[in-house]
Amino acid sequence: MRIAHISPPSATYLSPEADQIPAGVTVEDVLVRVEVPLATDPARLTMKDLVYLDAAITAEKGGFDSIFVNTVADYGVDLIRGTVDVPVTGAGEAGIAAALDRAPTFAIVTVWPSSTQIYYDRVLAATSTAGRCTSVRFVLEESELAEHGGGAGVMAAVDTPDSPTAERVLGVARRAVADGAASIVLGCSCMSRLTPSLQAALPVPVIDPRAAGFAASVAAVRTDQAPVIPNRDTVARVIAAVDVWAELGDSVAGGWAEECGDACAIA
Repeated sequence: MRIAHISPPSATYLSPEADQIPAGVTVEDVLVRVEVPLATDPARLTMKDLVYLDAAITAEKGGFDSIFVNTVADYGVDLIRGTVDVPVTGAGEAGIAAALDRAPTFAIVTVWPSSTQIYYDRVLAATSTAGRCTSVRFVLEESELAEHGGGAGVMAAVDTPDSPTAERVLGVARRAVADGAASIVLGCSCMSRLTPSLQAALPVPVIDPRAAGFAASVAAVRTDQAPVIPNRDTVARVIAAVDVWAELGDSVAGGWAEECGDACAIA
């Protein structure tokens, strides 16, 4: 069984850990061709969706058995399901489902600032779970992104359980539990390595969306689903659009860098 791990080049290190991969399963990175920064508006979120759809089209052509969109924002998942005849799972939807398997309510705790609210509003709407989400909690302020060296610095800070940022994540999670959350869903796959320490410190289940999403991606291969007949014209136009964005290269990335320091690819 081959699982396509859709990722920007800056986040391939977030591929599932070796001990999470069952025997007979392989995981291969399929890279998005354009790294779009934090999508704080609907138009940019649509751009993210399209570059993930483009990568999923590549994965289908590569003969993968399942596609894992390793982001809690579930970029492009609905578009992929309507375009590609391969099962697809998003880390966000899978993380929420795992939380609700273990508790009646959950809070999302994310390292990213409140400008990313649009991600979480969308995944809650897509999963029809807003009524069971007690809160979405943001750890960093917008101004702190630059202090961390941009998105890559933020991701590095939460990849280390004893970092000051990790301590702040714990404090925010404790407040979410005190306010009634019966479980915690981590709001970014980049926070996965905090799961053991957070679970040891908190009295409620802590859900790693990367682990939940990958497990669901494997299970999806064994689940019957209606076939999808791709629209060749749609597929060709998506590829052509991303071709144009990719050719712009640094002329676009340079402008984006002024906003968050680097690609800020995961949320």
